Amino acid sequence: MYRPHRTFLPFALAALLAILALGSAPTYAQDEEIELRVWDQFTEPGESAAVDAIYAGFTEANPNIKITREAFDTDQMRETVNTAISSGT
Repeated sequence: MYRPHRTFLPFALAALLAILALGSAPTYAQDEEIELRVWDQFTEPGESAAVDAIYAGFTEANPNIKITREAFDTDQMRETVNTAISSGT
């Protein structure tokens, strides 16, 4: 069965890896407060819990970084991304 949200799984995993890589970036001071706004498509309960656990582990290791997560289904993600791109934010 085709699941449209699976199409974005590689993109979401790449975003997670990018977030994890930020923790070791030398350009950020340890005491500098940083907020990362993350959009993903992990809306199913099991997937969502796994992503929350990954983010919790990351923020535990990097207490100065707060992750604000927003999960969208495929149609919501397309609309949100298109709006963000057209607004320049």
